[in-house]
Amino acid sequence: MRLILGTTSETCTRYAPERAGERFIAVSGSSISLFDMAQILREHFPAAAGLLSSAELAIEQVREAAKTEPALRNAAALQGRIPVISNEKARSMLGWKPRDVSETIVATAVSQIRLGLTLPKGDSLPS
Repeated sequence: MRLILGTTSETCTRYAPERAGERFIAVSGSSISLFDMAQILREHFPAAAGLLSSAELAIEQVREAAKTEPALRNAAALQGRIPVISNEKARSMLGWKPRDVSETIVATAVSQIRLGLTLPKGDSLPS
């Protein structure tokens, strides 16, 4: 899984005016599975471990589960393939450097918690 952010024309106009009108895809570089994301979250939020996946599903299990769980249909359609998405244009034209994927996942979780999403009792935000 990759976190994808399409940068806007406004951003380019402000920071790289010569690139205004261009479109860039900001992805970390390497893909990680939802299970890997769960592992990162488990490490930083131990009290949430029971809410996170403790095993990675085989593609056959994903296909079967997708029959009754709409959220898994896209994953099943990929049939275990990982799409290749490049950030080379953003790196080369803008000098952009992606944030570490683990750091990004934890920061996203912290942001969601601060916005009022709940965390199991006993857990706290990482410092």
